[in-house]
Amino acid sequence: MIYIDKECLRCNACVVVCPSEAIEEGDPIYKIIDSKCTSCEKCIPICPVKAIKKK
Repeated sequence: MIYIDKECLRCNACVVVCPSEAIEEGDPIYKIIDSKCTSCEKCIPICPVKAIKKK
């Protein structure tokens, strides 16, 4: 399971790189929709503040 923690800057980099459109704007941070996420991990290295993590 991949998740976005509170360090998220809402920069949109992860949204653009996600092939399954599993990342949505949330309040106050973006969120990953587990039912859409394929755990490809393309979003993890693109995050400038390392806010996207794998459990």
